[in-house]
Amino acid sequence: MKLKKNAKLREKNGRSGIDFISCSTADFMNQNMQESIFGVRKYMSGFTGSAGSLLVGKDKALLWTDGRYIFRLRERLSGYYRAYAYG
Repeated sequence: MKLKKNAKLREKNGRSGIDFISCSTADFMNQNMQESIFGVRKYMSGFTGSAGSLLVGKDKALLWTDGRYIFRLRERLSGYYRAYAYG
């Protein structure tokens, strides 16, 4: 997973007093879109599944997805990331 990009974001958040940043794949109508303009979650985490949301915090990143991806994610994640299933 892309810790380097998250490290820069975490550093900026810490200076600004922001606890978490939400990164999703949803478009403005809250639909899961795969176009690159809505690919913030994929860019920040490397997770390429079609459904999921990412919260990037100072000490951890939380990634929610449905059951299709949860086992693969848990195998690939480092200690900074935590994976959760919804639905």
